[in-house]
Amino acid sequence: MVIGDGARSDLQRVGYRLRDDTLERLVWPALDQPPVSEPRAAPLIEHVEDMRVRFYALPGGWVDVWPASTQTSVSSPNAALPSAVELTLKIEGRGEIVRVFRVQG
Repeated sequence: MVIGDGARSDLQRVGYRLRDDTLERLVWPALDQPPVSEPRAAPLIEHVEDMRVRFYALPGGWVDVWPASTQTSVSSPNAALPSAVELTLKIEGRGEIVRVFRVQG
């Protein structure tokens, strides 16, 4: 029996951040890493002046943080997920771009 050669998940832990006017995509080496593990950062978009993220909570509507304080029911297996995520980027010379992503559990 060989330990450590088992099948790995095809899921990835990712994140996004705005650093020095550049939107970066962060990728961690594994899903369950200690808080001190460092992700790899890849630049996506430069000249980003502002980035905002909102979450659609049921009930209650749009909130700026997740989990939302109105989200108290755990009756559904997807109760920990928002119904949608809104991303707004303000890019120098291009204006504001707003995208809404529906979250399906």
